[in-house]
Amino acid sequence: MKTAIFEQPSHRRHQRRRSAYTLLEAMLSTSVLSIAFLAFSFSVSQGGRIQQLADGKLSYTGDAQLLINKILPEIREAKDVEIGLWDGTSFSRITNSGPRVAHAIRVFATTNSTQYTVFYLDTADSTLKSYINGAMTPSRLMGSITNAAPFSFQDFRGSVLTNDISNYVVGMELRLKDLVYGAPRVDGTDSFDNFRLNVKVTRRMVE
Repeated sequence: MKTAIFEQPSHRRHQRRRSAYTLLEAMLSTSVLSIAFLAFSFSVSQGGRIQQLADGKLSYTGDAQLLINKILPEIREAKDVEIGLWDGTSFSRITNSGPRVAHAIRVFATTNSTQYTVFYLDTADSTLKSYINGAMTPSRLMGSITNAAPFSFQDFRGSVLTNDISNYVVGMELRLKDLVYGAPRVDGTDSFDNFRLNVKVTRRMVE
């Protein structure tokens, strides 16, 4: 009697061999997916932080452009500009031999001494404001300013003046802290971006 020998098809052996790697493949797939998910979560969180930084820069850049468009034309066309102190009702011009550096300037559009605009830093809320003589309230121009004396009179070399000359340069330096888009730290404090706006302008009609 002959005994029949049946050979198992090769594809079944291969199928059994593949089934032995199913658990390892599942573990590898899970690991890859976990790494991909962590990378995606990290990119989303960093993307939000980058967006906050960009929003802050765009916001303060827009405010700075509006400020420049407001104050520069008035100084260029001014009949006279004074630098000094403003208490909300009266302006005290610097007349001694001290540096021409202060928190306010008064801009006269004409020779009429009652027609003027005061640009000043309100230390109560760290905001740069403008006040037109006769107005009920001042106008806010820019906030979050950290330096106390943003205005100065300079010569053509950029040195601060200590006397009055006709061809002075009006300097305006604003240092700002980004209070709107600051990121909270672990210790409860906030980290901020700092911005600096430095502008110099002279009158067109110098007498």
